[in-house]
Amino acid sequence: MIEKIVSPCISICTLEADQCTACGRTIEEIKIWRNGTDEQHKKILHDCESRLDEDSHERWVNMYNAKVKRLT
Repeated sequence: MIEKIVSPCISICTLEADQCTACGRTIEEIKIWRNGTDEQHKKILHDCESRLDEDSHERWVNMYNAKVKRLT
């Protein structure tokens, strides 16, 4: 069974300076996600997590993990 990488979007998007404050992705990364490769997805996940401050990261991890559990 092939496991799909789940989008980092947690459906509380707010863009500030071309970056989502909820998931940390840039506008360019959001555009790439739909047709991106697994390698691109992994890099985007890593990069967006590193952009979030501690509180935002904790909120994102909790919501993302719940989303992954729901979808898999």
